[in-house]
Amino acid sequence: MSELALGALLGLGMWLVIDRKPTATLAARIGPHLRDLSPGARRDTRIRELWEVVAALAPHPWRFLSSVWAGRATARARLINAELPALLDRASVCLSAGLSIPAMFDRVGRDSIGLLGVEAQRIAREVSVGVPLVDACTASEKRVRHESWSRMMEHLLSARRHGSSIAEIIRSLAADERAAAGRRLIEAASSREIYMLLPLVFVILPMTVLVAVFPGLIALGSLPV
Repeated sequence: MSELALGALLGLGMWLVIDRKPTATLAARIGPHLRDLSPGARRDTRIRELWEVVAALAPHPWRFLSSVWAGRATARARLINAELPALLDRASVCLSAGLSIPAMFDRVGRDSIGLLGVEAQRIAREVSVGVPLVDACTASEKRVRHESWSRMMEHLLSARRHGSSIAEIIRSLAADERAAAGRRLIEAASSREIYMLLPLVFVILPMTVLVAVFPGLIALGSLPV
């Protein structure tokens, strides 16, 4: 009789364990009563977080594009600064050889590469089709928008108008541009002193220490214990 009762109890217990429905989790039971755990609140929170991310990232494309545009202008100015001294030297040689200003622009444009070479060819082409030299140089100033190039055009037109020596003026401009390029190089080097120290600190100094210490470590390792 006791064995039958024990078996009945065990069967009832197994039936309760197998047939019992899974109880809800604690979060599911108290979630509807809490704002942070309810499904609607979770959905609203996700939408709010996504909106905050979008709002935080929205200004960055505009800042990126503005920085790219500013960097483009700076890079263009650097290219013109690098091309101008050589172009002025060629122009002074051509003018000293007796070439006219349109012929000088044509020769310099064919011998030069870069932005100023293309601009010199354009001036010579405009003059060859009947555009006055003053108008062609003024239009070139507006296109290039560089202080040194505008100064060159003004000196060319002024020397042509007053009949003074154009070759000497262009030669002095070339000397001024070379001196300005040297100053810009010195300023760039002085502003990058920290970058110049990186190879010294992370390459040369560790190699020097290694060369000085490694033979001593080898000697210590070869000593008998």
